[in-house]
Amino acid sequence: MPTRIVLTAALALFSALDSSAAAQSAPDNPAAEAELVLDTQGFTDMVGDLAISPDGKLLAAAGNKEVRIWSLESGDLVKTLRGQRERTSYGNCYTLAFSPDGRWLLVGIDDYSADGSVRVYDTGNLDEIHALLPGHNAPVKRLAFSRDGQYLASAGSNGKVLLWQWGTRRVLATVEPSQKDQPLYYYFGFPTAEPFLLVQESKGPSIIGVPAGKRLVPGDPIPDALRRWFGVRGGAKLPLGTGTSCMSVRLDQGKWLAAGSGTKDGSAEYWVAVWQKEALDPATVYRAHRYVVMAAAMNRDCDLAASADVFGEIHVWETATGRSRHVFRSLGKPVYRAALDATGRQIGFGLKPNPGDLWNRNSFGKVQHTFHFDRRRIDDFSAGPYQVESPTRGRFSLTVRQHDGNQYLALMDGANMVQEYRIRAGATPTCYTLLASPRLGLETPVALGDDSGGVLVYDPRNSEERRSLAGHDSFVTSLSESADGRLLVTSSTDRTIRVWSLENYRPTGDVPFKYINDAVYEVKPLSSAARAGIQVGDRYLAMDGLDKSELSRQKLKGTYYWRPGQRVTLSMERNGKPYEAQVTLKEGYDLAEPLLSLFIADDSQWVLWTPQGYYDASPGGDRLIGWHVNQGPAHAARFYPVHQFRKQLYRPDVIDQVLNTGSVEEAVRIANAAMAQPTQTVDLRQPETIQKMEPPQVRILEPANGAKTKTAEIAIRAEAESQNALPITNVTVLVNGRPPAAKNISRDRDESGLKHTIVRQVQLLPGDNEISLIASNSASDSRPASVRVRYEAPQAEEVILPNLYLLAIGVSEYADGKLNLQFAHKDAETFARAWEAQRGVLYRNIETKIVTNKEATLQNILSAMDWLVKSVSQRDVAVMFVSAHGVRDERQNYYLATHEVNPLNLRSTGVRFSEIKELLRDLPCKVLLFVDTCHSGGITGAKAAGWEDPLQDLVSEEYGAVVFSSSLPREVSLEDPAWGHGAFTRGLIDTFGDPASDANHDGYLSIIEMELSLDRRVKELTQGRQHPVVDRPPTVSNFSFYRWR
Repeated sequence: MPTRIVLTAALALFSALDSSAAAQSAPDNPAAEAELVLDTQGFTDMVGDLAISPDGKLLAAAGNKEVRIWSLESGDLVKTLRGQRERTSYGNCYTLAFSPDGRWLLVGIDDYSADGSVRVYDTGNLDEIHALLPGHNAPVKRLAFSRDGQYLASAGSNGKVLLWQWGTRRVLATVEPSQKDQPLYYYFGFPTAEPFLLVQESKGPSIIGVPAGKRLVPGDPIPDALRRWFGVRGGAKLPLGTGTSCMSVRLDQGKWLAAGSGTKDGSAEYWVAVWQKEALDPATVYRAHRYVVMAAAMNRDCDLAASADVFGEIHVWETATGRSRHVFRSLGKPVYRAALDATGRQIGFGLKPNPGDLWNRNSFGKVQHTFHFDRRRIDDFSAGPYQVESPTRGRFSLTVRQHDGNQYLALMDGANMVQEYRIRAGATPTCYTLLASPRLGLETPVALGDDSGGVLVYDPRNSEERRSLAGHDSFVTSLSESADGRLLVTSSTDRTIRVWSLENYRPTGDVPFKYINDAVYEVKPLSSAARAGIQVGDRYLAMDGLDKSELSRQKLKGTYYWRPGQRVTLSMERNGKPYEAQVTLKEGYDLAEPLLSLFIADDSQWVLWTPQGYYDASPGGDRLIGWHVNQGPAHAARFYPVHQFRKQLYRPDVIDQVLNTGSVEEAVRIANAAMAQPTQTVDLRQPETIQKMEPPQVRILEPANGAKTKTAEIAIRAEAESQNALPITNVTVLVNGRPPAAKNISRDRDESGLKHTIVRQVQLLPGDNEISLIASNSASDSRPASVRVRYEAPQAEEVILPNLYLLAIGVSEYADGKLNLQFAHKDAETFARAWEAQRGVLYRNIETKIVTNKEATLQNILSAMDWLVKSVSQRDVAVMFVSAHGVRDERQNYYLATHEVNPLNLRSTGVRFSEIKELLRDLPCKVLLFVDTCHSGGITGAKAAGWEDPLQDLVSEEYGAVVFSSSLPREVSLEDPAWGHGAFTRGLIDTFGDPASDANHDGYLSIIEMELSLDRRVKELTQGRQHPVVDRPPTVSNFSFYRWR
């Protein structure tokens, strides 16, 4: 893939984000503002900076509006730092640095306010911001500590460098950039033990003496190592290409590192190289990156390097050998193409970039997969045809032009230019189309996407914007208009697909001149601005006392009330002198947010959501997004995965209606009207709403994290406290993701129910145990508060095998013969037999109870469930298999169909699904649940549109089950005489019987290995018509449950 457009997107972030931000600052009352954001466990865009902790144990990375920290020993993501953010550039994290003693972590952010644009964290408590460091009234783009930790250097986006005495937090000197029109530092650091700051600017490197702040000139004394490095750097041999994109220099260790790219055999190649001392040839070249590397760092000993690319992928590798240690990737992949089909009910999408000769505007990828809105299913093929960009429509066409130092999108009528649309500073057009829809009141409007995430619709009659679509965070790769002209679908390298409305134009009032950042560049003669005396070159500062950042914020929130024709007072400036002008607002663009956003993870997990928070998701997919809740610039933000609010926000029925109505508000109204018990409409973006619904907070007081014990029991003491007026309704204790066997339970609560104290004894298993507590109220559930405890058991106790207790239920014969299935009973019997080979191998003993056909009455099934609860201990494994019909009543309660089931009298003839949920709560051991209750031709067929998936709760932390489901929520489970079973059971049995399913060749079958094998086998059997689902909560680790002899 060539680099010309990607590099533009990457490098623009150094120079253009400040201008596009229009001097963003924090709002006056920021607390509790909430935004629904992706949580992909990594970065979906460029990583701005990397730092390895002085002890070599942690890697910190800054990008987007977050800092993520990984353990370099385990490779686990151990912490995500979130702070105040806005949907503008405010809150972007650009740079970071550990203090040499390891006590402090500093993060440079996008903030123009006097509060301070450097966040200071105490590494002993990364849950809170220790302090803000004022000094820069601009975003901080670079940070560096001197080797002894005495000095700190920081660089703002305006190029101004501050030199600090770190111990006193006092500014010692200020250094201006050598080129004020290009205030960029491509490298910024202390390369030697002596206090000399090396900076790489656009015109070349220079050295600043610290603490004096003097730029050194030839002849000034500098360390010998630095002088020698200057002598060899220009002659160093690059692996490919002619330039470098980033550096890390550690001359005190005799090493320096640089990254670059070039073309080899017609293909782009990306490299990071390490040079030693004065050698011209690199000692090591690392070539595993797939995109341009924009950040790199080495540890203190320089034997380990980390490098990150423009799309957020981070590699950790050995500098001596180039051997990879870790690769940290975000979930999901950049989406290079998304397009609606003619029906508007399917989106084709592509995750592979086009090769170099095809990589260009409107051509970044091809459709390879399909997402079905109605079925909520992903297919690995494309049906088409699809609605793609139309840069030519009739005699009109679009083309990109460049002149007077700016880029323009030109609308052409044959060879004649009709109109030009100036591209905002720092952005590069990536895709564009002529829309057929007249729904915005325009004939043939122009839609444009750019490399910073912007999507704009222009009026073809003039160069005015008609609608700004705010949602994407990076490079927009495609635009697709629906066949009926109601919708626009876009894709981006931020890994999302967004669906927008092209209806309901709501004009706003805008200033009667054109400007970029704050500089006026066009005033039309006879306009209101011209009559008020406004001239090109003037600066536009505020309107009716509100600065532009606040006006932008109001547009994003829908609270912007100015309309065309309104008279306002503008605060302006000319040649440094302020003045005021009275003008009449012209018709301006409106701002739209997505109707729907879709994210698809690597394992085909997906989540589909509205900005208000309503969502549908595959099992476990609701852990992919969450609510970021601001707490003010000086405080860490709170973050809640959306599944914590699933009681209020899990609404597949709302999602179904959004495409039909083109309005989230109307979708909620229709969906609520169809419910037996309509719920209250909510919008968690509103501070008062999120505050009313926030979950309780939990603190574990005892035991301490990392505690060790030689006894099998340990005492837990914890507190749960409400954050609002909602009483705490429940506190769940988990050991290794499961409710433990407990003794001496004590719960104290105050009269209001707002505070609980929990004291209980729990049983531990030999080895490491994770103890977690979850507190709930009527609206939400807390995240697990966890500690790890090691039980150092006697050796004899460690080798005791667990028992396995298996309950298999299969109903083929129903009292109402019209409901009969072919193989459900056989599925249960065969599944149970498959475990007998594990007796004495992985389990000490196996006890089985099989309930089928006429024996599968309501009473017998409940009795069998009771047997399972009474049989198991905390050391054991419980397995439950169900193959039968599932059915819902008129209130959408879900039931397992017993032999005598009567669809008109389900409460007395069906097993309520809540009984199964309570069963899982009561089992203190590991639980495997195999569910096949979605058979075709039965009571309900596939789970109907709008119905909640009953399995969603079971894979939450509170229930802690590992769930194997026969199909996606809206698919049917298939049977065939040729298989002798349902496809799901056939896939299970074939996996048990095939040692080739052992992907890591350790002789055991794990949850992940079963998932891979089952998915492949069922898809092959059904020719892609059925897709099994395997999921578990994050509190339950992958484990082996079957062994081949």
